Amino acid sequence: MLDLLALRFEDTPSSVPFLFWMLVMTVTTSAVLVYHNNQKELEYRAKVAERLSKRKDVALESFLKDVNEKLAKDAMVQAFFKYRTRLAKDDLKAQLDQKYFTGSYNNYKIDLYTFDQYGTPLFNDNAETIDEFDSFKSRTEKPLIADKNLYYEERSFNDYSYIGTREIREDSMLVGYIRFVLTPLVAQPERPFPSLLVEGSKTGENDISALYSYAVYDKNVLVTNNNDYPFPIRLYNHDIPKLADNVAFVEEGGYSKMYYRPTAEKLVIIVKKDRSFVEFMTLFAYMFCLFLIIIALYAVFDLLIKARMRWGAMKGLLNINIRKKCRAPLSS
Repeated sequence: MLDLLALRFEDTPSSVPFLFWMLVMTVTTSAVLVYHNNQKELEYRAKVAERLSKRKDVALESFLKDVNEKLAKDAMVQAFFKYRTRLAKDDLKAQLDQKYFTGSYNNYKIDLYTFDQYGTPLFNDNAETIDEFDSFKSRTEKPLIADKNLYYEERSFNDYSYIGTREIREDSMLVGYIRFVLTPLVAQPERPFPSLLVEGSKTGENDISALYSYAVYDKNVLVTNNNDYPFPIRLYNHDIPKLADNVAFVEEGGYSKMYYRPTAEKLVIIVKKDRSFVEFMTLFAYMFCLFLIIIALYAVFDLLIKARMRWGAMKGLLNINIRKKCRAPLSS
């Protein structure tokens, strides 16, 4: 068995050509891996930009979905649709505010609308029927979180609402509709801007703040930004590259910039430090060292086979191989 193994190791390639091809393979493999990683990162950045373009609160959406489901079974709501008086409506509004929209939701303006089974308003501040009120649905993309009764309407970056609607039934018979509208009291507080550039601020988004700097523009005016990249307060047409499918990537000053325009008035810019060369060199170093370790193990195994697993014979072969390597340049 040892003779057969020794025969297999007999025609090993010379070290210089082998190292050359190993170097070529390591370089090409590292380049391909870095390229595909960059492509995946660009796809991820596009998803981040889409998420940043919408001022949505996932926790709030989940809470509103729960509230929307509870309203249909709430005894206070059932009592209002039984008596249908202005006093009952005012009492219902006060009790629902106290029961569902206290604490962190005090910074939202909550409007409550009620309609009878035909969609006619019941003691609302305006005379819109439920069908006229529903015109906002044509301006929204789709219902939120797979709930056909909960919508998000964004009129501008600083002006948006959560709108929830529920049918109220008594003994399976439709008796009316209840609708709540949450609108931020102060969507974004005023803050001083430097005269030309604004430094980033910590505004949340912890999952991406370590990787990216980003800014959101409404009508080419900066409305929010994150991290320390100096975004201009205002953009002009010549500052924005030509967008293909509403997205463009630009390499500038050692940074990779992504421009994403979800609507005609809104623009999201996400900036990432370009580290492709560093990533390539790091990956190349790891892979090259790994190949060298494999070659070293291969050489040790080769010596063990030729020495018939005897340490003394292995030391002799090692001395012979070293002398061969030293004499080879002289003989040539």
